[in-house]
Amino acid sequence: MQDSPDERHAAIDPEMLARAERAVAALNEKFAASIESEIAELRDLTDRLAAAPDDDTVLKRIFDIAHDLHGQGGSFGYPLISRIGAALCRFIDPRDSASPAVPAAGVAALRVFTDAAAAVIAKNVTDEDDAVARAAVENLERLADGAVRAPD
Repeated sequence: MQDSPDERHAAIDPEMLARAERAVAALNEKFAASIESEIAELRDLTDRLAAAPDDDTVLKRIFDIAHDLHGQGGSFGYPLISRIGAALCRFIDPRDSASPAVPAAGVAALRVFTDAAAAVIAKNVTDEDDAVARAAVENLERLADGAVRAPD
């Protein structure tokens, strides 16, 4: 005979569940610490891109970090980081490969994406209920999707 759903849930050891929850919380803390170093790297890369706007290796590394943020943010309790990462990927990816140089306005926009990610981590915004943070991310998404274009 198969256990009822209530019997299966009753079999979970509360101490084991508490240990698992502590382990997940520790991973979330490690993610928050590691993302700070990725944000610092994004700042450095953006500075390098400003000095050499046609450096595709720098732009590719920015894309790779953004892709990581997109993939990991939600998994570690930062859904807005995931959305910022996804928007940054969209902002970078559709560039015209015939014209690899990033205009000054594009570099400025990259700084805004980086600053937004830094603010989410600094303020520990772990949900999408923060109206100001959510609005800022929505504006970044519009920028990434071409609804807003900074002048070159």
